[in-house]
Amino acid sequence: MLFNLGMNTRNKIKEYLKEIKPKKILDLGCGKGGILKRFLNKNCEIIGVDKKDLREFLPKTINFIQKDIRDFNIKDKFDLIISSMVLHFLPKEDAIKIIQKMKDGVVAGGYNFILCMSNNEPRTRQNHFYPSLKELKRFYPDWDIKCEEFETDIEEHNNLLPHKHNLIILLAKKKK
Repeated sequence: MLFNLGMNTRNKIKEYLKEIKPKKILDLGCGKGGILKRFLNKNCEIIGVDKKDLREFLPKTINFIQKDIRDFNIKDKFDLIISSMVLHFLPKEDAIKIIQKMKDGVVAGGYNFILCMSNNEPRTRQNHFYPSLKELKRFYPDWDIKCEEFETDIEEHNNLLPHKHNLIILLAKKKK
């Protein structure tokens, strides 16, 4: 399922990422690279990882790796690691492992950016990752955090009736 992010969601992403100037970025579950495209002309090294082969939708300057993010080992350190709209597809324990990988994979002063469905989402899968805002913040006790929960604009996708989602957006900066 690929999400077409509504205008209010795109604006929130822009607001949260506007001040960041990373040189090395990793997007776990990059999809068609919607978030990564904002960094294309900023002289960054960009790696996108996704289970589906979506490289035809990605600019050639994005290094694409086709792999399930659960099986992807982060070997380098990054200035920014992104996970957007993928963690709810995973069992809770797998999503928590991904968040730990994200935390371990950034340099001091680097960022984790997460956009995920919240526990207030009406259509959830049992035992999958739908955290509360408080729960997600607990993963980053020693980090500087900016986060909020919000409701999306009305969306239509996957043959569903028009609806909204309850999302959490989080930007966490690892202390130096």
